[in-house]
Amino acid sequence: MSVPQPQLTIVIAALCEARWISPCVGSLMAAFASTGIRGEVLVCDGGSDDETCLRAERAGARVIHAPRGRAAQLNAGIAQAAGEVIVLMHADALMPAATLEAILKATSQEDIVGGWCLVDILCETGRYPMGLRMVSWGINARTRYFKTATADQAIFARTDVLRALGGVPDMPLMEGNALARLLRQRGPVAIIPCPLRISGRRWEQEGLVATMARMYALRAAYMLGVSPELLARFWRLHDDL
Repeated sequence: MSVPQPQLTIVIAALCEARWISPCVGSLMAAFASTGIRGEVLVCDGGSDDETCLRAERAGARVIHAPRGRAAQLNAGIAQAAGEVIVLMHADALMPAATLEAILKATSQEDIVGGWCLVDILCETGRYPMGLRMVSWGINARTRYFKTATADQAIFARTDVLRALGGVPDMPLMEGNALARLLRQRGPVAIIPCPLRISGRRWEQEGLVATMARMYALRAAYMLGVSPELLARFWRLHDDL
């Protein structure tokens, strides 16, 4: 008896995410179970030296070992995905069942090539609850108005479209922005109003103002033509996550 093809493949790029990977994969498996959606979770690990791989497998994911780098890791998962639709996620995110259902409904429309989600930033330490709500509001307003996205917004696409585009652009930074632009050029995109819940750890560790200033400076530099390689060197100089 043949196994039905998955409707959705969730591809997660991970590196030393032992703290988050179990809740992330667990939320997806729970969403599949509660909605009846046929899905698979591929965790593409870039060389973790903690229990990321073990915990991912225990939670129900299939682990793929790939060269380190978000684009390379995601493309390794895209190559092995069996689903009709592929969703690209960060490891520090939780996917509500309603969001998965909305993604599947959106991509069932023939003219929709893909899209991404609005976000709800989780306050982990309690430092900036109101501030993170305002950051979420700002990201979502930008997403609705400009139809732009970053990699942590669970960019999704029909598998045939994503593979025809060559997968995720091979860039050391801003690969999510570049992929969103390619999808917009390909056809209509959907903005999922049911928010994806993402970790606020970066903002909480580095401070709201400093984090937003750095992120928008990088986006502005990228739009002005600064190479992703140069931006990646700047990012790593100031990033320990």
